Amino acid sequence: NSNDVTDVSDNGNDGDGNTTDDPTVVNITASPQMEVTKEGTVSDDGDGILGVGDTITYNIRVKNTGNTILTNVSILDTLTTLQGLSLSLDSIPQFVESYKNGVIFASTSFPTTPTLQVGEEVEFATTYTIALAAVNAGGVSNTVTVTALDPENNEIVKTISEAVENEITQTPELTVIKTYDIVHEPGTDTEISAGDTVVYTIKVENTGNVTVTNITLTDELTDGLGNQLNFTSGGPTVWESFDLDPNNSTTLTASYSITQLVSDSGKVSNTATATGTTPTGGTVEDVSDDGDTSSGDTESDPTIVDIDLSPEISIEKTSDEPS
Repeated sequence: NSNDVTDVSDNGNDGDGNTTDDPTVVNITASPQMEVTKEGTVSDDGDGILGVGDTITYNIRVKNTGNTILTNVSILDTLTTLQGLSLSLDSIPQFVESYKNGVIFASTSFPTTPTLQVGEEVEFATTYTIALAAVNAGGVSNTVTVTALDPENNEIVKTISEAVENEITQTPELTVIKTYDIVHEPGTDTEISAGDTVVYTIKVENTGNVTVTNITLTDELTDGLGNQLNFTSGGPTVWESFDLDPNNSTTLTASYSITQLVSDSGKVSNTATATGTTPTGGTVEDVSDDGDTSSGDTESDPTIVDIDLSPEISIEKTSDEPS
């Protein structure tokens, strides 16, 4: 039809040197952005106290909040003690699920091809089994940094705004138990008396949840009248300082040979005190107990050796008959 008329749209801008038929162009500014969040969930062994062997599960979420696809997404998860000592996670963060618009998104991009669609959110998880170093440091700190590339191959970096920290309550504790055996003088009876030797066994155990260092022992040995005595062998003058991790112990020995004067006093009393340094520089100590756990017994009892006193006078009278 010769009367048909056609026209191509114009953008209405005649100041560009072309007064007709300009395409209408909407410029879209690329705005690559990410949002990264992280939380930690503690699982303890049922005692209600965070300690060695308990676990922390970390969940990491990365969301593409911009308007461009993000590629080459990588996650750097850094775990340290609260003092900055490097720790190792049980594994690298593992892919869990992908979400879009609040529902599970059937993404094929993770974990093989690290690509984030616009609006897509992915979740990763990893765990940390608490080691003694973390307890000695009072806790752990975890951060995560995510990097990706926008369509122009510009690197986008995002770190969580605040580290996820888990404090661990430190409970330093030492327990000292002191027991004894009697070595009787050869050829004597089984009664405890002068000439016998008391052999002491001192067990020092770390019953807390942190390492205790530079543990030293003082030891008070007295007779039944309160007089100070000296060990025949062993004792504080020869014992060296030592360190103990939780649930570990060491055993020391010392001996004392009973003199007649001490035998006359009726007993030998002995108390040992262990003193050590906590990871925070504090002091922990315990006074020895005699190991008696019977009903009504108290802690920190001195170890008493009762000496069998058998006073006896023999009188013999003789006379000569006059012849």
